[in-house]
Amino acid sequence: MELPITIIVSFLLYFCLHFLYSQKLYKKNRFKLFFALSLVTPFIIFVLFGRHKQFLVMINAGLICFYYIVLLFLVKLNYKKINNAFIKKGLIEEEYNNKDYTYVFWDGDIPTVGSWWNEKLASKPSWLDHVITYTSFLIPIIIFWFLNTFILS
Repeated sequence: MELPITIIVSFLLYFCLHFLYSQKLYKKNRFKLFFALSLVTPFIIFVLFGRHKQFLVMINAGLICFYYIVLLFLVKLNYKKINNAFIKKGLIEEEYNNKDYTYVFWDGDIPTVGSWWNEKLASKPSWLDHVITYTSFLIPIIIFWFLNTFILS
């Protein structure tokens, strides 16, 4: 199966958004701008490639950034509540009380490298930040795969 260039570009945009701009987008609360841009991408694909045989797959790929923005927005709305609930249950240390989400660049699986985060934009990450960072990366890809496998095929 030939992979259309729009799918590759959509995933490259998603990886750039996730790895380079997540903490900035989250901290500076620029959801409206990125939400609008994530909806413009499928519209551009519709206008340019409306007659392509893999049109719906390309639209789905164009929506991957939209899935991520919605997920990150949900994290913005609910993170403090979830974090404080885990603190009350003793699953997260008290030092993380009323802390906001911190995007984590690396888990620290390499022995000489610890967790990286933008110290100017966010506080030290907890284990919940690591879980949200990884699941927020995987969930849009799983949604894309699920829709292509079970809905669009």
